Amino acid sequence: TEVPISHQPCTKPDYYVDHNVRYNAANTILLDGDDDAVMMEWERPLMNAHASILTNNGTRGKRVLNIGFGLGIIDSALQSYEPSLHVICEAHPTVYKKMVDDGWDKKPNVRICFGKWQDELPKLLQEGLV
Repeated sequence: TEVPISHQPCTKPDYYVDHNVRYNAANTILLDGDDDAVMMEWERPLMNAHASILTNNGTRGKRVLNIGFGLGIIDSALQSYEPSLHVICEAHPTVYKKMVDDGWDKKPNVRICFGKWQDELPKLLQEGLV
């Protein structure tokens, strides 16, 4: 019997944060150590639509949480809606460094949590932020 895709194991290791990732020269693709795409620029229209839906069609002042920054596509879209709080959990050191280098740690109402979401979410809950 064939196992449904939803029950098949991931083809990538669960210790993703211990492996190298890199951005291409144009910063339009985030690649893992096998040169497989983690995130690509073609996802922008989809992420823009998601941001609109998450903010009830662009309502300003929402509180938003994103797990995994990647290229920052959805985070850029969410910022256009001026959230009252924008939490981004990012576990990969290379991606986190790019976020800081790009000034995400200085954007208004943005809070970056560096670590796995499974570790960071309980802290945010305890603080009453989510």
